This record gives sequence, structure tokens and C-alpha cells, in this order.
Amino acid sequence: MSKGGAGFLCNERFKAGTLLVVKIKIPGISTEPEIITEVKWISKNPEQSYRYRTGLAFSSYGEGKNQNPKEILTLLETLDRKFGKEE
Repeated sequence: MSKGGAGFLCNERFKAGTLLVVKIKIPGISTEPEIITEVKWISKNPEQSYRYRTGLAFSSYGEGKNQNPKEILTLLETLDRKFGKEE
């Protein structure tokens, strides 16, 4: 997961371009933000736990229709600073 998107494993095959609202549970954070996303890619999962790997892009941040609240971007940036890779 990053501030731009996320990937997950599932048994349902979503079509690229599908809009989804996903709820993200983050350990140590009391809220579970709902984020508007778009399916960008789907691939077969080589493991047997789930059938598909799915990549999501988060919708832009702002006040408009189908945009995520700017507070979610702030939360994701905070998590990135706290847990992100150091270069």
C-alpha cells in the first residue's frame, strides 16, 4: 500500500476500470478510512491461497465527486513517513 494505491489477494475477478470503495484497517489506528479506488490490473495468483492478485489506484484527493477526502492523503503520508522505506 502507498498513498497512490494498493494491491490485494481475492477470489473474485474484478474488471480493470471498476470503481471500488475499500475500507482499510490499519493496526494502531482507530478509524477505518473508506477510499475510492479504481481497479488497474488483475493477475492470476501463483499461490493457492487466493485466485487473483488485484492492483488498485486511489482516486485523486479533493472535494469533488469520486475524490477522496484530503484527510485520507494526510493519513497515508503520515503512515508513509512512519513505516516507509528509507532510501
